[in-house]
Amino acid sequence: MQDNYHKAKSTVFSGWHDSELRDYLVQHGLVKSDYAAQRDDMIKLIGDKYQASTSAPYLAWPDARLRAYLRDHVSRLYA
Repeated sequence: MQDNYHKAKSTVFSGWHDSELRDYLVQHGLVKSDYAAQRDDMIKLIGDKYQASTSAPYLAWPDARLRAYLRDHVSRLYA
């Protein structure tokens, strides 16, 4: 399963037209308005920028800190 998981392609942008991909890139300041590229290149660029901006800081926390954070937030939910 692990081998196939890494080979799988995302279908997130399958419903987007090329012009919509380009508009997204321009609106978010990733490229200039005269940017011309293949669809796969635009999808890769969006994916790279999105993934870089969504890395959560808690992924680097030690286990003890993560447990303390979860304990504190769960106790607030039921207080």
